[in-house]
Amino acid sequence: MRNGNRMRVVRRILSSPITIALILVLVFFLGRAAWNMHKTAELAQSKLSQAQAGLEQLQSQQADLSAAVNSMSTQAGIEAELRTKYPAVKPGESVAVIVDNSSSTPVSTATPSSEQSESWWGRVMQDIGL
Repeated sequence: MRNGNRMRVVRRILSSPITIALILVLVFFLGRAAWNMHKTAELAQSKLSQAQAGLEQLQSQQADLSAAVNSMSTQAGIEAELRTKYPAVKPGESVAVIVDNSSSTPVSTATPSSEQSESWWGRVMQDIGL
């Protein structure tokens, strides 16, 4: 009978309103903790995705920069970069100025040596179009 009395006491304690309230509070806090852990895991996953996308972008930029550095390591690459950034010509080269208009005036190409041999009056008349 002793075990029977213990079982009744345990059932009575477990079915008491205070015990049920304590169990509900415990379940609430455990559920809340699990939900917060789930949200934290989702946030970490989204940040990981963003970091991987940023890494891929940086790797692409690194590949582009490496290609630019490799092209700049040759004389032809340096010359091409200078020609795109600055209006530079080598000695003996001619410069062609192309003007897109509907007039039928010819487009002239001038070399440094031909400009120096003309008089200043001839250059003024040429600039005017006469």
